[in-house]
Amino acid sequence: MKMEIPVWVGGLQKWVTGVDKTTTCIDVTKALVRANAKENKNDRDNIYRQYHIIEKWRQVQRPLDGHAKILKVWRKWGNQDEDFRLILKRTPTTPRNIKNSARRRKKSEQNDSLEQLIKVIVAQGETIQAQLRTLQDKSQQIDNYEQQTHLARVQQIGANYLLDSYLQPKTNEDDQDLEALYCRILLTYKQLQNAEQQMTQINEQIQKELSKTDIGFKLERAITVNCNLQVELARNDLRLRELQTQLIDKHEYLVKLAEDLQLVESSESQTHQVEDSVDSDTGLSSLHSDENNQLDTLV
Repeated sequence: MKMEIPVWVGGLQKWVTGVDKTTTCIDVTKALVRANAKENKNDRDNIYRQYHIIEKWRQVQRPLDGHAKILKVWRKWGNQDEDFRLILKRTPTTPRNIKNSARRRKKSEQNDSLEQLIKVIVAQGETIQAQLRTLQDKSQQIDNYEQQTHLARVQQIGANYLLDSYLQPKTNEDDQDLEALYCRILLTYKQLQNAEQQMTQINEQIQKELSKTDIGFKLERAITVNCNLQVELARNDLRLRELQTQLIDKHEYLVKLAEDLQLVESSESQTHQVEDSVDSDTGLSSLHSDENNQLDTLV
């Protein structure tokens, strides 16, 4: 059952008709924007992405998801509280919102494509079911016609009319009846062939659409894996740079230690040379003193 609900646009109340349980907020946004936009058709088809519907209760506002069923929201609030309103607002164009809007638009396009695919598959399934019902009806009509013909001939000719028809010579009327029956059977057979061909074509279309969906899912998964690998590569590159910096620091520290060691060894060598020189000077002085003592004694 379709209903009409009020949506406030620019401070004015607009009534949206034809709303049912499958109508989403995006559908209502498209309808309102296309009805009020002054741009050309191509702009009207894309400008709706700059708007969204919010639910307002008194001073509290909350944006609705684009795929939310708007009739469900309206039934929850609209008939119970006069302070509740559905409002169409323009999305703020801040850098963060632009980025989020692009992400939502891409996701919305994917969801729209998926919804279109589901609608096509459902429509094709309904067509197949209709064709099957038509075939069943045709088969039932053939059975009924054969049964009626059999009963009519039993009443007119008798229960053994088939045997009598084989034994008796054929007349022109019999030939005409057989020819008419043959034409009807041939027509029914052609109708069955056409129905089978249509079913085959529909089945092929369904397989193609399912294949496209599978490819899309694989592509999306590959993109996700690629993004994860890019992140991992960036992390590894950062780690390698950190390790390289640590190696350079270690190398510089090792060079400094080597230089300090050389200085220490050089200092120790000079210290030993000075000590040896001092010891040599002390020995000569002692010898000179002893000689003087000896001379004094002799005198």
